Amino acid sequence: MPSESRIEIRLPNIDFQDNLEVEMIYIVIALCALVTAFFACRYYAAKILLVEHDIDKAIARKFESSGKAIELAKLREENAVMRNLLLDLLENEVAFPVQQATVSVDDLFRMKATKIQRYREILAESRHVLQQREANRVSGLSSSLKSTERRM
Repeated sequence: MPSESRIEIRLPNIDFQDNLEVEMIYIVIALCALVTAFFACRYYAAKILLVEHDIDKAIARKFESSGKAIELAKLREENAVMRNLLLDLLENEVAFPVQQATVSVDDLFRMKATKIQRYREILAESRHVLQQREANRVSGLSSSLKSTERRM
């Protein structure tokens, strides 16, 4: 009878160890699946970044070869010219002294004449820039009309 009791004691132990081993196998499989999913996601994320970078490069190449890049550069240059003209106007306004009590009458007249002359120069320069811009726009429109006529 003592041997029967030993068997009874061993059976629950074996059953517990089997359950523990089965549970550990499931945990190991789950961890492997988790690690695999993590690295697969990282791989595809890196691949997507590379593809996006290649697409950006292709768009940049197409943009550089198109006429839009040249037009954008011209617009930036015209914008800078107009900004400089506006700054010149502001500097011309600031150049005139606010307190006129310490300045002689002759200096005042000379300063006014210089201010008016500089103002006229700035206006003439801005008129010239605007006329050039309008001429470029008209020539661009006429060339685009000619190209559409050629296609027909």
